[in-house]
Amino acid sequence: MSNNINDFMKGIYMGIDTFSNLSEKCEDPSLKSLLTETSLMYERHKNTLKNKLGSSGIETSNNSGLFGKLTETFYEIKNIFGNNPEEIRNEAKKSIKTGIEMSERFLSSYENGDNETNLLIKGMIEDSKSMLEKYS
Repeated sequence: MSNNINDFMKGIYMGIDTFSNLSEKCEDPSLKSLLTETSLMYERHKNTLKNKLGSSGIETSNNSGLFGKLTETFYEIKNIFGNNPEEIRNEAKKSIKTGIEMSERFLSSYENGDNETNLLIKGMIEDSKSMLEKYS
């Protein structure tokens, strides 16, 4: 179980890293604020889940892992020239949608998860869906 949850936690760290990078790159004040808000949402998710799992004696990852770092490097190379607000907004929406899909996929396969953790993850998915609406 903890290996699956570690993969899930790495995904949350990837979200934090992605939105921190997008926020740094963005020059549009209102979009930058929304990107920062999204990064903070992922921080809350990380802290809430980490605390819940820690109280159950489950240690979790503290970073996005090797795959996350490779993805970040690819992202930086891919986006080295693109920093207009529309491109950043589209990248943010795509990232949130991917996070929602991966979270839903994780939840459907997280058979050994306790009900409280499942409800926590469902709440995170709802938070992400609400955040995605703000980008429309």
